[in-house]
Amino acid sequence: MIFENLLAAGIDVFPGGFGSVSINWIGKIIRGIITFAGDIGFGIILFTLILKLITLGPDIWSRVSMKKNSLKMELMKDDLEKLQKQYANNQQLYQQKMMALYKKNGYSMFSACLPSIITLVLFIIVINAFTAYSNFMNKEVYNEMGVAYTAEVEKYAEDGTVYLSDDTNTAHYDVDINKVLKDSGYYVWFTEGYADGEKNADEKKYVADKNKYGEIVEKYPALKEYLNESLEFNRENKELLQNIDAEFRAKLINLKGITELEEKGLIKYDDNGNADIKDVYAFFTEYKEDAEVNKYFDYEKGEVDYTAVFAEFSDIEVKFETSAEKYFGEKTAAAIANEKLAEVREAARNAAKEVFVNTRQNKSYITPWIKNIWVADSPMNSAIPSNSDISKNLRNAVGTLNSESYSEITANLSEYKEKGFKNGNGWLILIILSIGTMFASQFIMQRAQKTQTQLATVDGANGQAAMTQKMMTWMMPIMFGVFAFLYSASFSIYMITSSLLSLISTVLINYFVSLRFKSKIKKDFKEKNSKAKYGKPRF
Repeated sequence: MIFENLLAAGIDVFPGGFGSVSINWIGKIIRGIITFAGDIGFGIILFTLILKLITLGPDIWSRVSMKKNSLKMELMKDDLEKLQKQYANNQQLYQQKMMALYKKNGYSMFSACLPSIITLVLFIIVINAFTAYSNFMNKEVYNEMGVAYTAEVEKYAEDGTVYLSDDTNTAHYDVDINKVLKDSGYYVWFTEGYADGEKNADEKKYVADKNKYGEIVEKYPALKEYLNESLEFNRENKELLQNIDAEFRAKLINLKGITELEEKGLIKYDDNGNADIKDVYAFFTEYKEDAEVNKYFDYEKGEVDYTAVFAEFSDIEVKFETSAEKYFGEKTAAAIANEKLAEVREAARNAAKEVFVNTRQNKSYITPWIKNIWVADSPMNSAIPSNSDISKNLRNAVGTLNSESYSEITANLSEYKEKGFKNGNGWLILIILSIGTMFASQFIMQRAQKTQTQLATVDGANGQAAMTQKMMTWMMPIMFGVFAFLYSASFSIYMITSSLLSLISTVLINYFVSLRFKSKIKKDFKEKNSKAKYGKPRF
């Protein structure tokens, strides 16, 4: 029997992790701000504030222009309503008269377009940056888990429990059989070919101390099948008996003679020309009436009666005891070694788990219900992305993080791979907030532009512009909800913060523009329309 076949595979480790993921300059800025803030959530809020400050000029220009237009529109309302009635059946002529009135009163339809385009482009750039950075951070966490896993295995290498194998091209550790058997306390010794410091088990005979058999089978119940109640080798165990089958078949050939057996077709030869019985059951069926042979076979059970064999052939009995002792010794040694290997593996897996659970690189104090901020805040997502999702997101940057290494470092994180409101990655809170804040922002904007929208076409409140505006009031929040669902919770924080800042700035700008420019706009309007063609000026 080859001893190594009884041993579990060794342990592959991941020194240095699984390779890095590159990020662009925006990602590096995000990383620097988050590092400065000391928390991911606070860092993203700070990043959004800085971004808003950078775009503050165009943003203020856009919102001031919009509010001024709104004030002018209120003053032109009576004139435009009259035009709507006058040209109710001629949209094209209404548009011409409306544009003439706009020009006369300094109303610019495109004053807010450029800042809006800048904002849209910036949004697309940021969403791509956050996606790349989320992938980068997920990979960083896996790298830390791989390093922690490796470090834990190396602790066992320090005392010689495991050793770095030279037989593979990867970082691979095998258990040191000599070390773990000496430390086992069950006195498993090597009776031949043993020298201190040897690592390999080739050609060694492992024999367990018979005085320890009771303790051994108590700790390793799977070994009980090899012993009877008296802690002697079980003479009915098929695994133990297989080691003497060849000797017994040779006895049968000697009993009946090879020539006779060849004539009956009961003999086969191996590649070296050695004879053996082709089929033991066929042999005993052929000699069922032969008292010299049939006493070794239990015809009711259809198997060899080894009690009779041992009674007749003492050399086979001695062979059984010797081979059983060796077999049981190797089984015991393998059980002890595999137990130690499992202990090392479990410790390494727990070390990887501790990194994921305790790291602040995937959590924020402002979102304590989210287990991994680089995954969407949804119970339909697990905190740990699946290996297929990782491969899809990272593509060529996946490095050495394959399905086997992923399964190994996340083996003790099963609860983080589950979904649902109890075990998933979130409760939809950020998704709901993304929708709510964008709806509030759109609602305020729609209220401010209500008059403009209603007077944009000859159809008024039922016109295409008004219907489009109403649709956008709902469409934009839904889009933000979809983004929050598809992208990471970190990006949801950005969207919520951005929407809140836009909402606040809109309210404040509208207030101060009204305070500062309302009287002036009224005055200018009065002067330009003192001899107005369309109706009286509205004050």
